[in-house]
Amino acid sequence: MHGRFEGDVSSTRPDHAVGDSVNFNSTFYDELLSYVAQYADDGPEGPKTVVNIKTFQEFKFNRFNEDQQQDKQLQFHIGRQLTTYTEVAFILELFQDGEFLLLNSKSHSKFSL
Repeated sequence: MHGRFEGDVSSTRPDHAVGDSVNFNSTFYDELLSYVAQYADDGPEGPKTVVNIKTFQEFKFNRFNEDQQQDKQLQFHIGRQLTTYTEVAFILELFQDGEFLLLNSKSHSKFSL
């Protein structure tokens, strides 16, 4: 299944060649939250609470750089790149809160834990 939907440079799992590519990695989630604190927009729930595209751009760029260093067998071909963008769009669109239609840090925490 590796490489079809979830693959190298994942938001939630280490690369297949360097770690557990099956189970959710809470360290990656904590790292994503640090990017939310830096790049998120202000929203109805307060400052830096609305997860935006910039948050994921910076997070995924960092994940790519980390994976390049750790995984000598890194597979990030065009199909995987498109899947990476689809993964982010899926998260941003599907996990919006029901009130403001935004992905805020509160609603994001509900699905990621």
